[in-house]
Order: sequence, then structure tokens, then C-alpha cells
Amino acid sequence: MRSHKRLTLLVDDALIANKYYQIEPVHVNTSKVAVCKKPDDVLFLYNLQPDDNTPIKDKLRYVRLSAGYGQKELAEIVGIDRVTLTRLENGDVSEDNMKTHILIDIAHACGFDRTFCCNRYHTFIACDAGKRIKTYRREHRLTQAELAKKLTVALTTVKRWERNVCKPPSDKVQIMFPELIASDNRQGGL
Repeated sequence: MRSHKRLTLLVDDALIANKYYQIEPVHVNTSKVAVCKKPDDVLFLYNLQPDDNTPIKDKLRYVRLSAGYGQKELAEIVGIDRVTLTRLENGDVSEDNMKTHILIDIAHACGFDRTFCCNRYHTFIACDAGKRIKTYRREHRLTQAELAKKLTVALTTVKRWERNVCKPPSDKVQIMFPELIASDNRQGGL
């Protein structure tokens, strides 16, 4: 059965269940629209066109539904608790506190580009943040100690960032790379 027929059947099932949903059957490539159990999920996939301004919580739900996974199934694949995935999708966890490696694992498990679920901050972290910080420091002719002073952090913190031992918080990244703010300031930060 072709994907657009599946979507049509899902819409018909919603109508049979005494619920009226105004959805036109789509005749585009909906091969990623696997069997959705809830009509709201069909509407969500039908209406969402993810881009850089889409909140991470919506991107997470989008990739999961597109891949045809339930929350429990995807959580098991990624190696996290279902409650954690639910909290991420509901927006109960702020974007700054979301773990980059989990966002990457979810996107990868669902067949999307590794940074699809990331905002610019998480993409920065995923793409060798340490090297970029070191390059920034050198381009601005700063020592590690001078950068630490500028950012009001300890010298050892800058050293750890440059070795990718830990990640810099978004407010410190904003100081060094203000261009990252451009599309992510809608959420009060990166």
C-alpha cells in the first residue's frame, strides 16, 4: 500500500471515530509518514515544515513520527528512558539543558541528518566546539587566561572547553559567536 493511501486511511479512521479533522489526502512523497496511531500525529506531520526556527521539541516529535516510532520504542533504541523522551518532546526541558548527544542519537536513529534536531548552539557543540573556541581565541590574539577573564570563567574552564572535555554554556558561546544568536534568539538564548 502506498504512503498516501495510508494517510487517507488514517484520516478516514479519524472520521469514523466521530472526530472531524480537516485534512486533505496528500499526494506527495509521504513515505516517511509511517502508521500514526493518533489523528493529532497525522495533523502534526502534515502541517509541520521544520526549519532553523522550529523548536527542538517539535523537531524531536517530527523525526520520531516520521520514522514510525512510538516514544517507548525510540527511547529503547536511543538508550534513554521513555519519560526523558516525553519531557524533551513536551518542552519540559529547556533547549539549553538538552544533551547534544541525545539529540544527535535521536535524529540518527530516525534516519535524519545528525544535527537535524539541534539548534545552532547544539550544532556548535556537535561540530568540534573546542577547535572553534581555540580558533576564535587565536584570531582575536587572546591567551587562554585573557579569554577566561573576558568570559569571567576560570582558566582551567577554557582549557577544558578547548580539549572538548566539557561544553561551554550558551551565554558564553553568545559572547564569542554572536552570529549564532540570529536565528535562535526566539527562545531567549541560543
